[in-house]
Amino acid sequence: MEIYFNIRTLALALFAIYFTLSICMFHYLHSRKTYLGFTAWVVGMSCMTIAALLLGLRGVIPDIFTVIIANGMGATSFFLIYYGFSSFVQEKINLRLHITIIIIYSLFIFPLVTSTLVNLNLRIFLVSFVSGIYLFLCATTLVQSARRRQVHLNQFLFITLMLLVVVRFSRGIYFLFTSHNVSEYMGAGSFLGVMTLLTAILTISLVIGMMQLNTEKLEGEHLVTINDLRTALDEIKTLRGILPICSYCNNIRDANGQWNRIESYIAKHSEAEFSHSICQECADKHFPDMNLYDD
Repeated sequence: MEIYFNIRTLALALFAIYFTLSICMFHYLHSRKTYLGFTAWVVGMSCMTIAALLLGLRGVIPDIFTVIIANGMGATSFFLIYYGFSSFVQEKINLRLHITIIIIYSLFIFPLVTSTLVNLNLRIFLVSFVSGIYLFLCATTLVQSARRRQVHLNQFLFITLMLLVVVRFSRGIYFLFTSHNVSEYMGAGSFLGVMTLLTAILTISLVIGMMQLNTEKLEGEHLVTINDLRTALDEIKTLRGILPICSYCNNIRDANGQWNRIESYIAKHSEAEFSHSICQECADKHFPDMNLYDD
């Protein structure tokens, strides 16, 4: 028994979900410190929201908006999410190349299969393939960054990205090789509805994971700052305490029992620097004939 999905209703539900996620990310962006790439995630989520709205309005407004522009916005959203990941981990990408690919896809390839070839199966495959590729690039970027920096991999975010990759590729492969040629997107069947629903659920997890990734980095910086402050406080306490000093040579004994010249010890435990000179008493005592302090 085939489960029936109203694709238009599902698309409008996607719009409501994506709009809520965009508002949450926008609030997060302006309520706490964020890093390079988070703004790209917010813009990408906003593009996804607009694409879902246009999809839900298919048949109500002209197809150039609900097909061409909507799918162009969708492809752009996945590129921006990937660009956000690469910026977040400070990995350079060929930005000009990716922008060129998105432009060619949105303005030439997709309009071609929409108005000339008129193949809805191929359109669904292209949308799924492009989004799946960019999601896979996000996952590989996350893993490579964790290995390079030898830090903990955010497994929740990685699993979410890989599940999205599986869903998008499964969706594309199904419609590319199925014997059933779809003539109308809104009547594409239950498989498309299930894949769309899974994408929505996993997108919620994706947004949570991206905010979690930013929070982890923020907490890491705070931990480093706290450790630095504790170290500085320990050094200040050392200088304020009782310092064991030799009554003959004036060397100071440190916490490890080692004797250090007084200037070396103070320079190590403070920001003070030393330059050597000679006082008038020592000049008169050791260099009486040089008259160093005579006017």
